[in-house]
Amino acid sequence: MKNLTVIGATGNLAVPVIHRLVSNGVNVKAIVRNIEKAKKVLPEQVEIVVGDLTNVESLTSALKDTEYLFLNLSTMSGPGEEFYTEFHGVKNVLEAAKNHDIKQILQISGLLAHKPEFQKNGEELFPNTIRNKGMDLIRASGIPYTFLHCTWFLNSLFMMLKGDTFATLGTFNAPLYWTNTTDFADQLTSAIANEKAFSKDYAIQGKEQFNFDDAAKRFVNILNPNINIIRIPLQPEMGFLYGFIRVFEAYEETFVGQSAWDDLGEPKETLESFISSLIQK
Repeated sequence: MKNLTVIGATGNLAVPVIHRLVSNGVNVKAIVRNIEKAKKVLPEQVEIVVGDLTNVESLTSALKDTEYLFLNLSTMSGPGEEFYTEFHGVKNVLEAAKNHDIKQILQISGLLAHKPEFQKNGEELFPNTIRNKGMDLIRASGIPYTFLHCTWFLNSLFMMLKGDTFATLGTFNAPLYWTNTTDFADQLTSAIANEKAFSKDYAIQGKEQFNFDDAAKRFVNILNPNINIIRIPLQPEMGFLYGFIRVFEAYEETFVGQSAWDDLGEPKETLESFISSLIQK
């Protein structure tokens, strides 16, 4: 049985990933700030311990007996913050890790952080600036790493559904090789303690390439064909979301995921199979 400690275990993507990891036979320990919240969303088989990315001492205690560590962190704010989880948090994790024999650090990232050339006008996504600095710290630590740089998740389609309306933003409609939390969790399972994956950067992409318009049509056809599909213009008042989507309006993704398929396994899910499996749960 593989053992994996997860930091960032209660996020929107982390929860279904952990459920899949457990079903794959992975023994999961979750380091969280709020135990009661974690108990409500995580499988009962998960060991839950308290730890705070802002506190090295708490991380040192929480990381006890950890050999394989997965970081599911997020930087969703702009410049000027005092603490970024994907940099300051990573720095604290590495400090705490000095007290333990950690054999591998795995981390989820965005594909654009790994392939900035996909953004055709040279505009940088601010969270990737922070994320890359944190990953550089991990590379320099000497601990074997596995960075999983993901394209867009099919799970995000549910975030665009409000009542009987499915809304996309701006003019972003480039074809993507969408991934999903099931295929990702299976590839993550394969990466744990896998020496072929040590000190590797992987592009995580799915089998199908299609744009947002096609995704919307296929998505609502599963849920309810009467759902209204609209496109909302970007507005500066949207804050972080405005800058985030604007970067992707000049985005062109090509397939670069073969090494992940070779080392970690090929994805299996289609949009229909994945979305159908979610709504049946």
